[in-house]
Amino acid sequence: MGWFKGNAATNESKRLPDGTLLMKQTVRSQYLALRTDQQAILDYFTGGCTVQEILQAHLLRKGHVRIRAFYDLVMSALEKGFLVEGQDDPRNRPAPGSRWKIRWGAASAVALSVTMMLSGASALWSEPIVLVHSWAHWLKVLAFMMLSLSLSNALSGCVLSGFGRLVSGVRVRFNRGIPFFAVDTSDAFMGGRGCEICVALQALSAPFLVALGAMVWDSAPTLLAAWITVLVVCSPFGNTTVHRLLHAWLRKEYQLPRCAEKFLSTRMVPYSFLWKEPLHEERYLLVYSASAILWLGAACRFASELLELQETRMVQDWLRPDEVGKLWGPLAEFLAFAGFGGHARHLPGQVADSRLVSGGRSALVHRRNQPGPPAARRHPSFRR
Repeated sequence: MGWFKGNAATNESKRLPDGTLLMKQTVRSQYLALRTDQQAILDYFTGGCTVQEILQAHLLRKGHVRIRAFYDLVMSALEKGFLVEGQDDPRNRPAPGSRWKIRWGAASAVALSVTMMLSGASALWSEPIVLVHSWAHWLKVLAFMMLSLSLSNALSGCVLSGFGRLVSGVRVRFNRGIPFFAVDTSDAFMGGRGCEICVALQALSAPFLVALGAMVWDSAPTLLAAWITVLVVCSPFGNTTVHRLLHAWLRKEYQLPRCAEKFLSTRMVPYSFLWKEPLHEERYLLVYSASAILWLGAACRFASELLELQETRMVQDWLRPDEVGKLWGPLAEFLAFAGFGGHARHLPGQVADSRLVSGGRSALVHRRNQPGPPAARRHPSFRR
């Protein structure tokens, strides 16, 4: 491995009160969070020494270095553009992004979000769910779902701009055949924990505003769209709004990646029997797991109620021998909704954003390092 140096020309940095250093690679829009010991390692990369020489110098100075963690940090910084090889020092233009003129700060974001969520929740609670039957009404449901998801992205962009960060990736996004206006709010990482919380909270409140409008307009399709969109944005699975909110609010270490979903699928059941085993990020992991279980229960209950209403209508139409032709409309709606319900949790996007993870490996469970090949030691918390 050759020698590398820091790519300071395209790096933006911000230091938090706890000493964590946040870094952004402005050309590639990549992010890195460094502890104090990780910062000391990257400070060695001035372009005059190879990686092996830096490792040796660090060993002589510290006496003990986790070699795997050292190389993980170096490779992560190299892949994200924070280190460049040899004399290659690209001075390309920064990635496109802008601050919107319509923006507001933390106090307005929290007040607006709480107001929208409380009023919208009261509307959802007070209004009964009515299943629509005509294709025109189903098109209206899809239209208001697109409006809710677009409004969620637009409001989060306004809050992100209010924190002085850049909104990028403005586009029309297609997920499972539903187009909506979307923006990239990953720059909230550089705004700090409060910025991440406010951006996610504002995005979460948008469907509740649509629910309030449905109650005012007395519109059954709009109310159904609000219910479905609330379930979509509240889904904790993947790189979703609720997962970002819980991660920003509950994690102890700023550089911890969003790994609670993996904990839920691989470690939750064993941990329930070995609850005395300490978890480094216990609050984040357990609250996320509880929210995922509650969401699954709510989604199943909502879907079962709608399918029961649709089934009742199908049976009623089946018992009308003079109007057998009317069965095919409800049957098609039943199958369409059943298929949509199976994919609803994928609407916000399921791929975790690798730009927001730290350079080092995160240990969720306190265990001593065990020898073995790299494949067997990939993650001490989730090893089989």
